[in-house]
Amino acid sequence: MEATKIRALAYAALERHDFRRAEEEASELLLLSPDDHDGHLIRLLAQYHLHSIEGLSHLELDLTSDPLFSAALRTASKEEAEALRSAANAAEQRISGLHGKYAALSRELRAIPSLASVYASAYHSFLLGRNQELRLVGDNGEARLEFPLNRRITALAASDYHALAIDECGRVLASGANEAGQCRVRHWQSAISVAVGFAHSLALTTDGRVLAVGDNRYGQCDVSAWRDVKAIAAGSFTSYGLTRNGRVLSVGRKEFDECKTDDWQDVTAIYASDFHAVGLCKNGRLLATGRNDDGQCEVSGIENAVSVALGPYHTLALLDDG
Repeated sequence: MEATKIRALAYAALERHDFRRAEEEASELLLLSPDDHDGHLIRLLAQYHLHSIEGLSHLELDLTSDPLFSAALRTASKEEAEALRSAANAAEQRISGLHGKYAALSRELRAIPSLASVYASAYHSFLLGRNQELRLVGDNGEARLEFPLNRRITALAASDYHALAIDECGRVLASGANEAGQCRVRHWQSAISVAVGFAHSLALTTDGRVLAVGDNRYGQCDVSAWRDVKAIAAGSFTSYGLTRNGRVLSVGRKEFDECKTDDWQDVTAIYASDFHAVGLCKNGRLLATGRNDDGQCEVSGIENAVSVALGPYHTLALLDDG
């Protein structure tokens, strides 16, 4: 595709604030035309939105004074110039806000001298100390994610809008959005692990059973027959259970083959993101199923993995050599 068409696609993505696509189109444009001012600027603006504050701390916040910005404006159409200015203003506001949130998070981290675990979602993070002290940082929004301060927390799981915690007695606590009944866990006891989807909640009990409540449009809460489960995970609309014999049970939405785990064997750990799941096998190999637009399920070449972490569009594996 010629540079003019790719540049138009990049601008179109920028205008609709599809920054991920804008970065991809700009990168492709720069492969064809390495000195293209528009390509460099669009990619820079997209990166401001897509990447963490740590990765952007070296960049100037005043984008409009950047020579690259001025050069692009000189050749841009009226609509393109407006898209550039809009994205630049939004980016500056976003990064300024991130600086403030990052500073607040740093203060919170310093206030917990023996930090044990961090549980994060798109809008907030829970910080759990070694003495089970729990703190929430980030955007608490309308969901009001709060837990009693007099409870010692042993495990926690958080989605964007609700969270579950287990206290030292094995009782499950819930906080946040409850439109689908995902926080109706008042009578759940003897729990050792919890997992949350977009609007459903799971708990694994000491006897290997799985409890579920909340949105069940895709059957993601149909887990009452599960037995001998030793670990659980949840996608946005899916539920997974790892049995003691290394098999993976799954229920829920199947649009992207998220539940195609029937033939998985010798699995020792199960992980789930919004629309894909990964199993870690005894031999260090990985199995994956679900949405694969960005190659997040292409894990067949990974060997000697000891742990896995998932994002909505990517998969990370820690290998035994560090």
